[in-house]
Amino acid sequence: MTSNFHIGIMGNLFSGKTTLMQALAQDPYKSDLGGILGGAQVHTFSERVEKGSLADDCLALFYKDRVANIFATESAFLYMRTLQQREIRHLMTRESRKGVIVIEDRPFLDGPEVFVKRMIKSGEMPAAHARLYWTMLKQSLQAEHIRLPDLTV
Repeated sequence: MTSNFHIGIMGNLFSGKTTLMQALAQDPYKSDLGGILGGAQVHTFSERVEKGSLADDCLALFYKDRVANIFATESAFLYMRTLQQREIRHLMTRESRKGVIVIEDRPFLDGPEVFVKRMIKSGEMPAAHARLYWTMLKQSLQAEHIRLPDLTV
């Protein structure tokens, strides 16, 4: 039987999430992690904001007017993270002789737990938008069977 393990790295912008993820995905750490799970394969996932994507377009609007565009921007990121979680779920549930280690530099709950909470607390996200966002988040967690990391850093 193979074992899988999911590591999520959370934090503010420029706090070193991607740097840590990249270090863990290279030797000697990669070999050590793989060895713990019997030669498991290491896969990395970064938040992907591709030029011209929905998240990119919303982010551009957010930088022009944070308050007016926070809900649309975070909704776009929620959608993007949901798609990424589908890829992770596929890796973690497929049949394989070797286990899988997923290292993710912005796990599914990072946006809501780090950024959205801060925007709500500061008053930049109106209460009605916050309630709708949390409703969408909970629905995504349930409908998509989101698997949260085994270890969050």
